[in-house]
Amino acid sequence: EMIYQEELHLGEVDKMLRKPGDLSKFHA
Repeated sequence: EMIYQEELHLGEVDKMLRKPGDLSKFHA
C-alpha cells in the first residue's frame, strides 16, 4: 500500500513537471 501511494504521488509530480511525451516514455 505504501509503495502504491508513493508511485501515485510520483506520477502526479511527473505530470506537473514533465511534458506528456516525456511521461509516456518514462512510464513505458
